[in-house]
Amino acid sequence: MTDRPPKAGTPTTIEDPQAPADTALSDGDRLGNRYLLRSRIGAGGMSVVWKAWDEALQRPVAVKVMHAPLSSGPGDRETIRREARAAARIEHPNAMEVYDVGETITSGGRLTSYVVMRLLDGHSLADLLDDGPLAWQDAVDVVCRVAEVLAAAHGRGIVHRDVTPENVMLTDDGAKLLDFGIAARVGERDDEISSPVFGTPPYVAPERLRGAEAAGATDVYALGVLMFQVLTGRPPYPETTWEELETADRTDRPPRPGGVAGLPRRVARLCRRCLATDPADRPTAAEVAAVLNKVLYSESHHVQRIAHRFLWIATACLVIVATAIVATGPSLRAPSGERTEPATSEAAPPAPGVIGEAPSPSPSRSRRSPSPTHSSAPPAALSVAQAAAAAHELLDRGVAEGTIRPDVAFDFSQQIDTFVGDPGPEPAERQRRLDNIRRHITDRLREEAIAQALATELDAALTTLGTAVEREVAGASAAASPG
Repeated sequence: MTDRPPKAGTPTTIEDPQAPADTALSDGDRLGNRYLLRSRIGAGGMSVVWKAWDEALQRPVAVKVMHAPLSSGPGDRETIRREARAAARIEHPNAMEVYDVGETITSGGRLTSYVVMRLLDGHSLADLLDDGPLAWQDAVDVVCRVAEVLAAAHGRGIVHRDVTPENVMLTDDGAKLLDFGIAARVGERDDEISSPVFGTPPYVAPERLRGAEAAGATDVYALGVLMFQVLTGRPPYPETTWEELETADRTDRPPRPGGVAGLPRRVARLCRRCLATDPADRPTAAEVAAVLNKVLYSESHHVQRIAHRFLWIATACLVIVATAIVATGPSLRAPSGERTEPATSEAAPPAPGVIGEAPSPSPSRSRRSPSPTHSSAPPAALSVAQAAAAAHELLDRGVAEGTIRPDVAFDFSQQIDTFVGDPGPEPAERQRRLDNIRRHITDRLREEAIAQALATELDAALTTLGTAVEREVAGASAAASPG
C-alpha cells in the first residue's frame, strides 16, 4: 500500500470564495504582462481562481494561480504545468479549454505558477446536489457528458484521478469536467508523480490504495460514485476519510441506486458495474457514454416510440376493419348472384425457441447452476412490462450466482430493453428479433459465458415476453375493431 495521501482529503477544486488566499495577488495585478486580474472567483487548498481580462485578445478569461507556498520548487510548479498540458490534449466540447500557462512573481517576491482557461458561466454540480438528487434524466445527461470527456482523455493516455461533483461545472452548454491538476499518464504510479494531492476519499478506487498504476478504470469507479450520488443524493459508501477508506470492506456486491422513480434498469446496472471492486469488471468510459447516450435518446423519443407502436397497431386495425367491410358490405362491382370471398390469413403464434445443449455447461467462474423449475399449470398472463422485468431478474440473479458473466448479462438486458421499446410491426418480424436474441444466447453458451440452466430459463422468459407482446397487440386491435 502506498503512503497515506494528504489527510485533508480536500478536493483539488477552487469553489469556495471565502477560503483564505495566501497568494499575494490583488485586483488590478497583471500576470505575464497580459492578464489583468479583476476579481477573485474562488479558492481551494492548492489554488485561487481569478476572473481576468486578456489584454492581447480582448476577452474575459479565468486564471488559476497556485498558492505561492505550493509553488516554491520546480516540482511544485510542474503540477500546474501537467494540468495545463493534460487538459490541452483533450479535444472535447465538455472539457475545460486551456489557453495559456506561465509563471509570475507575486508582490511578496515569491514565484508562483498560473494557468489561463476559458471563463465559464455556471454552477458547480456540488452546489446543485446540496438541494438533493437530480431528476434521473438530468443525472444521466450530466454523467454521460463527463463520461465522454473521460473517454477522450483515456484515448489520449490521460487519467483524471479526481472526478467529483466539485470538479463538474454545469453551464448552458452542458456539464464541463474541470481540474486535471492531479492527472496522470496511463501506467504511472503515484510515487512517480509530483502532485501533493492524491484525490478525494469517497471517489478513490480501491486499487489506488494498493499502489496500482494509473488506469482509466480508476476514473470509471469515480464516475460510478458520481452517478450514484446524482441519482440518490448520497455517495454509495459511508467512508469519507482516508482512515475509513483503508479499512473499508468491498467484498460485497456494489449497492444499487434504489428509490429512483422511473430509472431504467440498464442505468442502475451500469452504475453497479462502474463500482465493481475488480477494475477488470468495470466498463470503459466510452462504454458508459454509449449506454447513457442510448438511454437519453430512447427517453427523448419515448413519445415517438409509443406513437410508432400504436401506429402499426392502428394500421393493423384499419386492415381488419376494411376486411370486415368488404366481407359484410354490398359489392360495388360484382355481378348479381356472385359472392366475393374475402381473403383471409392466419398468423400462427410464434413457436418458442429452443436453446440446445452447448458444449460446456457453465461459465468458468460460475458456481452450481440452479435447475429450472417446471409446472404443469399454465403460466399466468403477464404484461409486457412484467415479462421484461422477469427476464431482467433472471439476469440479475445469474450475475449474483455466477452463472453468467456480468458483461454478457448487461448485453442481454440491453437487447431485451431494445425489443420492448420497438418489437416490430409484424408477428414475423417480432419473432425474428426474439430469435436473434436466442442466437446470441447460444453463442454465449459456446463461449462458456452463461450456464445451461440459466440459458434455458432465459429462453423461456423470451417466449413469455413474446406472448405478452402479441397479447398486447391483439388486445389493442380488438379494442379498435368495430363492435
